[in-house]
Amino acid sequence: MADEDDDEAVEEPTEVPAAEPGAEDSPGVGPANGVEPAPDAMSAPDLPEPDLPEPEPVEVAPEPEPEPEPEPEPEPEPEPEPEPDQVAPDPTAERRDDLLLHLERVNLRLDELARLNARQMEHIDKLHADNQQLRVGELRQAMSPLLRALVRHHDNVAKLAGSSTESSEAKVLEMVRGEILNVLALVGVEAFEPAPGDPFDPARHQGVGRTETDDAALDATVASIRRCGFVGDDGRVIRPADVEVHRLP
Repeated sequence: MADEDDDEAVEEPTEVPAAEPGAEDSPGVGPANGVEPAPDAMSAPDLPEPDLPEPEPVEVAPEPEPEPEPEPEPEPEPEPEPEPDQVAPDPTAERRDDLLLHLERVNLRLDELARLNARQMEHIDKLHADNQQLRVGELRQAMSPLLRALVRHHDNVAKLAGSSTESSEAKVLEMVRGEILNVLALVGVEAFEPAPGDPFDPARHQGVGRTETDDAALDATVASIRRCGFVGDDGRVIRPADVEVHRLP
């Protein structure tokens, strides 16, 4: 019984009608739907597929790198507008100030040059004066023996003229004495005689005697002159005058 049941349970195969051409593309038929198409009894045997050359790989050119976008240029900052009370600098005023400064420097330089020139002239004058003084000193030193000899002859002639008893001889001696004084004057030497009552000056007078007096006002004054003195044109005393001096008792 069991076998009969099994035979009954086997169902007979169901014939599937052949698919019409173009049925593969129709929906609901095909492997995608779980139904395989029936083989065609009249189809041609399978032929080997022809060997086709493998397609050469096509080199794909690399995509060009995108060029970097240029950076945007910074916008210039707007110039600050001058304030209403601010005045724009005047180039002419600046040039004038520079010129005034240059002139001031030139004036300072000129003043400095003037001071240097004045100082140089002072040195030149001093050198000239020193040279002249040196020359005069040398000349005086060279003429000193001659001057002393002339002064000594003057004193001798004056003494002889004072002691002469004859008037003609005294006149001749006075003439000789005058000539000696003229020679001394040519070299800048003059005779001097202090007046009685002049204050006694030790630099120009030499006391050779004293005269007593009760008058206090006459004390230390010249009483009389015994011999004249000689002085140069520069004030230098060559020989002091011999005088007598008033003194209180």
